[in-house]
Amino acid sequence: MFNAEVVEYHLPNGRRSMKCVSMGDEYRDAYDSMRAAGCWFEMETFRNGERCVTIFSDEGDIEMIITPGDVSLDFVIGKLLNLYSKLGDKNDLSVR
Repeated sequence: MFNAEVVEYHLPNGRRSMKCVSMGDEYRDAYDSMRAAGCWFEMETFRNGERCVTIFSDEGDIEMIITPGDVSLDFVIGKLLNLYSKLGDKNDLSVR
């Protein structure tokens, strides 16, 4: 197990905090590759209760999933890491 870091934005003013999500070791390589490419996770919960979790870089959004707020965060991050691993050359962020 390892902790994936997520930048969380809070209503109403966008205050930021860091959240750690416990992930299984099967995601470690994808997470390390994503971080080495300069990407990170961001999350915000909308007023309607839905949650948006994004793989973000200095270039912008790489991949995003919007889910109901009751879907576990480790499940969503796992899905995003699986999508990220399929992007090809992770250092070429122009693939999207």
